[in-house]
Amino acid sequence: MGSPKVRRRAEALVDFIETLRVPLTNERAAQTALADALNAAPEEREVWLAEKDRIDFLLEHGLGIEMKLRRRWSKPGVLRQLKRYAEHPDVKALILVTGMSTGMPATLNGKPVYVASLSRGWM
Repeated sequence: MGSPKVRRRAEALVDFIETLRVPLTNERAAQTALADALNAAPEEREVWLAEKDRIDFLLEHGLGIEMKLRRRWSKPGVLRQLKRYAEHPDVKALILVTGMSTGMPATLNGKPVYVASLSRGWM
């Protein structure tokens, strides 16, 4: 279920992300704002994990971040997507960044899953 170091890093990252005020109406702008806040290198963004799987960010320690802001995204679809990402050996933990409230499983394929709510930065 992930090493303690990965868990601590993921939890700290979720706490940090939840303090950010990023645009919630445009996913591309929100990704850019998040990349700036994380000081993400270009090679950490839009990382291809497999032929059909491109994660928004893959940071050090194998922390994968996927952002979903659209109002009409389907929870089952996102779960399938995150499950595929969790199958990749370079991904050690996943963080779903969203502007909406959603319940996610604690793990997928044995890897921890966290949810960072962007709406908290606007409260």
